Amino acid sequence: MVLALFLGVGAVAKLGAHESAVRSFARMGRGGGAMYVIGGLEMAGAVGLLVPPLAGLAATALVGPGAGAAIVRLTLLEPVNAVMSALLVVLVVLIARDGREGTARLSAPLRRRGRGDAGQWTKR
Repeated sequence: MVLALFLGVGAVAKLGAHESAVRSFARMGRGGGAMYVIGGLEMAGAVGLLVPPLAGLAATALVGPGAGAAIVRLTLLEPVNAVMSALLVVLVVLIARDGREGTARLSAPLRRRGRGDAGQWTKR
C-alpha cells in the first residue's frame, strides 16, 4: 500500500504537470507527452498494486519503468536519488514474485493462444 501511494504521488505530479516534474523531463530532453505517458503508467501500476488479483501483473509491469527511472536518475538527474528508484525496483520484483500465481492465471488464455491451443478464444 505504501508503494502504491508513493507511485501515485509521483504519477499525480506528472499528470498534473507539477513544476518539478516538468523541470525533470526538460532536463532529460523529453517533452510533456513523455511525462503524461509515464505518469499514466505509474498511476495504472499504483492502482493495480491495490487490487490483489492484479498486484503481481502490475508489479511486473513496473519493473521496466522503475529500472529506467533508476538509470535516468543515476546518469542525468540526481545520482543520490537513484537509490530510491533502485529500491523501488527491488520491491516491485518481490511483489511480482509473490504474485506470480495470480499473474499466471491472468495470462493463461494468452499463453494457450500463443501455443496454438487457443481453446475458447477461437471456438465458433
